Amino acid sequence: MRHDLAEKTRFSRRCFNFPPTDSGESHLPVVVDPSHAAGRRDQVIPLALASAAAGASGLLIEVHSAPDQAVSDGPQSLLPEEFGLLCERLRRMGFVSPAH
Repeated sequence: MRHDLAEKTRFSRRCFNFPPTDSGESHLPVVVDPSHAAGRRDQVIPLALASAAAGASGLLIEVHSAPDQAVSDGPQSLLPEEFGLLCERLRRMGFVSPAH
């Protein structure tokens, strides 16, 4: 059982090892890559939302119209429709500016 948990979380263990952006510990922006941190499509949106809520300055999100046919990173790529839903949720959180 313990091995299963370690395998399921191996990409996300260090996802939140960054100082809060308002802590004064760093002047640099914090950009989180939930796609690679998760390694699985079903975890990308929750990690992206958590990263935004934790104060990340930006997100790197993999998106592919046919992730099952992608040469690389398909399992962690969002479909364009999923990315649109994520952007809307981030907009409601105030993380993404409304489109002009």
